[in-house]
Amino acid sequence: MTLRFAVMADSQRECAEGLALLRELGVDVTLLPAQLCGDRWIARAVPTPTAPASEGQGRG
Repeated sequence: MTLRFAVMADSQRECAEGLALLRELGVDVTLLPAQLCGDRWIARAVPTPTAPASEGQGRG
């Protein structure tokens, strides 16, 4: 399953603030705040990929 997160706001500032909150939760930004039309702004993010655990870890 692929997760995607979006922030929709009435201003660029509000959109950037929402995106900053998502960054604090560990997501990578895929679309900086962009104006759709009028007073509609959107930004997108996806979870930060995690490296798979090495098969040899913990053996020794």
